[in-house]
Amino acid sequence: MGSRRTNARGRQLQEVINEGYINCIDDNSTTFEKNDYEEKLDWILASQPLLSLISNVETHPTIGTLCGHKPLTFDIPIGT
Repeated sequence: MGSRRTNARGRQLQEVINEGYINCIDDNSTTFEKNDYEEKLDWILASQPLLSLISNVETHPTIGTLCGHKPLTFDIPIGT
């Protein structure tokens, strides 16, 4: 999950996800792009019931961003 190099914070986050406290909206799109390097570094994390409300997850091009992170957008209905 994520970067090919996992640090201590990544291991802690993976443990929380594995224990079921939060869930990860997972797709196969990369979220970071710099030169010839692409990776999935950015994730959408949520717990229930919010998780079941998230829809229309999209990863956008890095146009206009200097850091290489691709913007993520998603919908959460309000007032339903």
